[in-house]
Amino acid sequence: MGRGRWLLLAVVVGVLGGTAVRFVPALRTRAVRVMGWGTVPGVARPGLLPEFHEGDLERRRIAVRLEVVAEGFIAPTDIQFVPGLPTVMLVAQKQGRCEWVDLRDNTRGLLFDVDVPDVGESGLLGLAFHPKFASNKLLYVHRNTTRAGGTGTRISEWKVELRAGKPVAAVESRVVLEFDQPQENHNGGQIVFGPDGMLYVGFGDGGRPGDPDGNGQNLGTLLGKIVRLDVDHPSDGNGYSIPQDNPFVDSPTARGEIWVYGLRNPWRFLFLDDGRLLVPDVGAEKREELSFALPGDNLGWNRREGDLCFKAPADGSPCEASAMREPFYVYGREDGQSITGGVLVKGGAIPQLRGKYVFGDAWRGRLWAMSLPASGDEGGSNVARADVLALGHYPIMPVTFALDADGNVLLADLGQGVVYRIAEAKE
Repeated sequence: MGRGRWLLLAVVVGVLGGTAVRFVPALRTRAVRVMGWGTVPGVARPGLLPEFHEGDLERRRIAVRLEVVAEGFIAPTDIQFVPGLPTVMLVAQKQGRCEWVDLRDNTRGLLFDVDVPDVGESGLLGLAFHPKFASNKLLYVHRNTTRAGGTGTRISEWKVELRAGKPVAAVESRVVLEFDQPQENHNGGQIVFGPDGMLYVGFGDGGRPGDPDGNGQNLGTLLGKIVRLDVDHPSDGNGYSIPQDNPFVDSPTARGEIWVYGLRNPWRFLFLDDGRLLVPDVGAEKREELSFALPGDNLGWNRREGDLCFKAPADGSPCEASAMREPFYVYGREDGQSITGGVLVKGGAIPQLRGKYVFGDAWRGRLWAMSLPASGDEGGSNVARADVLALGHYPIMPVTFALDADGNVLLADLGQGVVYRIAEAKE
């Protein structure tokens, strides 16, 4: 890609959606590229107002709009705020750049720029700060690498340098986990520390339609899984150790790192304050799904897609839901085909959003807010009971969400390289 030019970004929606390839203009509107510190020009473009189509016409609505927070990025994939610096956000970008923006004084700069195979769905995918960042300054990065014969996945630890309240540089200090990828799509992307201090990472099924190798159900591979790692106590020559309370640690035929399996592509998942793990999984042909996952749960792929059978197992075993964790919410192709996991809103300027889970669909540019089931009431798909409110359809590809220091919802548009804030609609 030419970094100073208009370009076409090929988004393979087998990971962010179905199996088609969508070409989206990634226009560098008012792009700012600074190797050191710089100042973000005042944003000249207006925000976006919602439209409502199809299923959203029947849903209750919350009156919102999108206002521009920062722009000039190329295919942003993740937003994270620096611990201790509540106005400073990091914006990871698919082609390997990670920039910081201070929303207080509109300064910005480059944190790092790493080589990645910027092909298909590969690239720089996710960021996570260590729970003890205040003292150790450690950042963990999920990205793809170029390896012999193809691409790979690398989880690595980076040391961040702060100067005058700005994260001015980061250097990779060690590799935590690395392995080959069979394809350039379904790489997963989420990386997050759980409330237990362990590192959780989501990996897709390895690509190709329908998961023909059965990776989602194969406990001998990390593909199609969420893994749980102890990065503070490396052992056995690895950059991590396997927690002894992981569900498959004593199984001779399973990878001990596995926490949850049966996933197609867990792009963004979330821990709630009560410790529950909320997992959106991007569907293949008919369903997008939201599930609460417990340790050792099988979320069904590729035997099931959401609440439907997808592929009858060759060994004749059932694909019925009784053997798997059922999603608590699904939606079909009338609403979208690329679920983007979101955030639980606790504060912010929009009272109607407080206590709601805000998420979207990257393919359709739709945003919703949902009241989540109470603890103990998560199992079983029941779309009719789901309290989902429409926030509108926009000409964007929302691929990641975050909360700012005031509790307002931010989201990044992959196609146009803009970070937006969900704001109250003006009269």
